[in-house]
Amino acid sequence: SYSRMTGWGRNDYSQSTPLDGATDIVALAAGAVHSLALHGDGTVTAWGRNLYGQCVVPAGLSDAVAIAGGQRHSLVLHSDGTVEAWGSDEQDQCTVPAALSNAVAIAAGFQHSVALRGDGAVIAWGDNSAGQCDVPLDLGTAMAVSAGSGHTIALRLDGTVLAWGRNSSLQCAVPSWLGNVVAISAGWNHNLALRDDGTVVAWGANNFGQCIVPADLTGVVAIAAGQDFSLALRADGTVVAWGRDDYGQIDLPSGLPPVSNIAAGGFHGLAFAPLQPVVDNLAPEIFGCEERVVRVGRPALFMVRTRDNADPRPIITYNPPLGTILPFGDTTIAVTVRDFSGNTNT
Repeated sequence: SYSRMTGWGRNDYSQSTPLDGATDIVALAAGAVHSLALHGDGTVTAWGRNLYGQCVVPAGLSDAVAIAGGQRHSLVLHSDGTVEAWGSDEQDQCTVPAALSNAVAIAAGFQHSVALRGDGAVIAWGDNSAGQCDVPLDLGTAMAVSAGSGHTIALRLDGTVLAWGRNSSLQCAVPSWLGNVVAISAGWNHNLALRDDGTVVAWGANNFGQCIVPADLTGVVAIAAGQDFSLALRADGTVVAWGRDDYGQIDLPSGLPPVSNIAAGGFHGLAFAPLQPVVDNLAPEIFGCEERVVRVGRPALFMVRTRDNADPRPIITYNPPLGTILPFGDTTIAVTVRDFSGNTNT
């Protein structure tokens, strides 16, 4: 047991109320008015508004590796690469394509769902009224996906970003100069991108200042976009928030300890902090490096599984770098994992 959670912002359905006694959380996700937690044993807990059954976790679920929350539905990625959904299915957002397999990441939008396969392909289903499920033919190989109210964004293997769907607030107008991106997050009508230098770029709707990134914001390692507000997690475990604040969604709890994971919902935020001190003397453990795809003339993708009691989300680097097109024959890849304390394992 190595983490405890906290929440802030709108709480009319207890969506930002921390789970009582939960100390084994490894990931958080937030929907519009509900929340999800992934536990270390592969089980999932959901709480908050449950009018559409979005908090009724399927019985027996114990092999989850990722979670996502939409407006009225929830998604889980199983360890075997299959995806399961529950909650509102009025736009078929919970009707997972039967042929979907080998998924490595998931995202939930307002009424649509997205999955990233191990071969870098993106699959989307559900509401397509704005074309948010029409994956562009020129997307290429993706390495991350995120979903907003009526749009979808993908991070390409070359560090560029592509967006499609509703563009009423220019949320799909990705800055032409944007590159070297390592993470993305889609909010209601705006987007965040984290660059490899630890800086954040935002675009789209800015009616509440959700795209005005604080000028002194550096050293960021994770981002989360909610409905009209934004969150960033720095390498030192501190959280920075900006944008809409009518429910206190950017009023971070006083005395918030260094955290290692953040999530942004409709009008609430979530985070969890290690129970152990962030400073430790233990190297993170690497207990699996699985090759996901190899195609001639294309980069190889890998799924690296790690474990670290002090930092559930270590930073992973590759040598040669991920995205390198390798020559024919056998090649050894060095995978290095570094935690917040600077401890490494290769």
